[in-house]
Amino acid sequence: MNQEEIGNKIKQIRIDNNLTQREFADIFGVTYQAVSKWENGKNLPDISIMKLICDKYNYNLDELLGNKVKTKVKKNRLHYIILSAVIILVITGIVFFIIKNSNFHFGTINSTCDDFKISGSVAYNSSKTSIYISDVKYCGDEDNIEYKRIESTLFLSKNNVDKSLYNDSKENVSLKDYLDEFSMQVNSNICINFDGELLLSIIAYDQDEKATIYKIPLSLSDSCSVH
Repeated sequence: MNQEEIGNKIKQIRIDNNLTQREFADIFGVTYQAVSKWENGKNLPDISIMKLICDKYNYNLDELLGNKVKTKVKKNRLHYIILSAVIILVITGIVFFIIKNSNFHFGTINSTCDDFKISGSVAYNSSKTSIYISDVKYCGDEDNIEYKRIESTLFLSKNNVDKSLYNDSKENVSLKDYLDEFSMQVNSNICINFDGELLLSIIAYDQDEKATIYKIPLSLSDSCSVH
């Protein structure tokens, strides 16, 4: 998977549809900075967002990911037609089988506070859950202070019990730089029920170990209710 090639294809899709980066970002619930990162090959959208892009603009997902299907050309036209028909039937059967048995559902994650703008996505079925967050923007005054350490934790809070889903930390970094490079992916072999409160905690420690704490409630457009 070549990030630059995928980024160029996403950029071409956007240009072909006469959209600015901001307009394109608004359609898929992300920031225009995220779109810029995709197009420059610095980051990739989650597979769920890639699927939404392809579905909306009638683009082949395999082609976007750079998966090329090589077909052996037959000199005999009749044999070529028969071979093509068989391949189409087999591929259709495989795709149908995968869709029928995987039955993945997709949702989006957003922040519900005024201080931060967060967007991400969730893909899940009855046995697996994948959470992806890559766009976090602080809406307050620009914070360029270099902190001794910044920690982030994604957790579910239910009945006064916190269940940690993800932890990350970086040293000697400003909040702005930390958020610019922020990327979080959580994969679980179970269906995580989001019936509790989903929170992203960001704690910035200055050189004197004084902590500035942000607790950001997140909302989901869907929840795990697959049976």
